[in-house]
Amino acid sequence: LDAAVTELGHARGSAGFGLRETAADLAALAEILPTETAERIHDEGIPALSAWADAFIDRVHPPACVDALTGLVTPAYLRVRLAEVHRECNDRRLGVSHAYALVVVGPAHPAPTSLARLAARLRAGRCLRDWFPGGESACHLDGERVLVLAPRDDRLAPRTRGLAAELDGDGPGLSSIRPVADRLQDAQGQLDVLFGTAATDREADR
Repeated sequence: LDAAVTELGHARGSAGFGLRETAADLAALAEILPTETAERIHDEGIPALSAWADAFIDRVHPPACVDALTGLVTPAYLRVRLAEVHRECNDRRLGVSHAYALVVVGPAHPAPTSLARLAARLRAGRCLRDWFPGGESACHLDGERVLVLAPRDDRLAPRTRGLAAELDGDGPGLSSIRPVADRLQDAQGQLDVLFGTAATDREADR
């Protein structure tokens, strides 16, 4: 079902259908499916609408390094930036672990529905630039958590706490700050672990 609704979203986006029309298509699909299967449509909304956004934005310009739905960079581009900061630090003879950090921020409690998770994803993209308005690179780890590649300075910890509090709404939120590994291979391994954990969490939520 996940693949089917993702294909539906991509097809509607490629054809130029709007977001409201695509959502209406999903609702119409739910009406003709057996009850048990139809209930899953509500949980599959994010893949469908994400596919719609990617396809729709590709009609305007070629595929880019930015997530069309939120304006944050893609995980693939974050890996490119990671390699760039390693070259920068090597050129300046700086230790990468002293200059940059990987910041993970998200709400303490997951959103209860797929629609709420989509709203949280959009909110994260909007709020992140309020707290990290500079040249930091940020992408989504999953529906609600964000990963930021940021310079290490005295403002990093308070900015991270502020973003975590805003994303959680009524609580302190969850956050962590990890120094970027000095070796590029090890730093890429850090991303592998983070993205792998996010994928495992998504499977557990289904």
